[in-house]
Amino acid sequence: MKIRPVGRGNEYDIFRAENQAPSVMAALRAYDPQLLVGWDSSACRWSLLRVSRGGYHFIGVIETPDHRYRPLDMSILEDLSKWDLWKGAKDANEAMDRIEQEEEAHEAMQEREFRDDIRHATRDNHRTLRRLTGLLGL
Repeated sequence: MKIRPVGRGNEYDIFRAENQAPSVMAALRAYDPQLLVGWDSSACRWSLLRVSRGGYHFIGVIETPDHRYRPLDMSILEDLSKWDLWKGAKDANEAMDRIEQEEEAHEAMQEREFRDDIRHATRDNHRTLRRLTGLLGL
């Protein structure tokens, strides 16, 4: 069976995951019955989808950190439980608070990394200018 998520042109073969990794799919359904995995033949990747009243919604691509193919195995569930900020929240407000906290922490990390990059670039530029002024005899 092929499905097309809301707002996306790709079709996903959801039976392929059931046939190739039935134990992973059973564990995924036990974790959250609204989640599905489908094969995106155009990207040659597994994709995570959520079923809702409005249809199927694309959540993300299942791939390695360096954007390569990742097979369906139980480690996907381990990763999902780390990323899932909705699971265990008592209500939508608590889930949204978790998401906002995660976004703030991520923004703070990006800002620290940016400042470190600027500091290193400035230090390198300063060294280069000193060498250049030495060579020019200024």
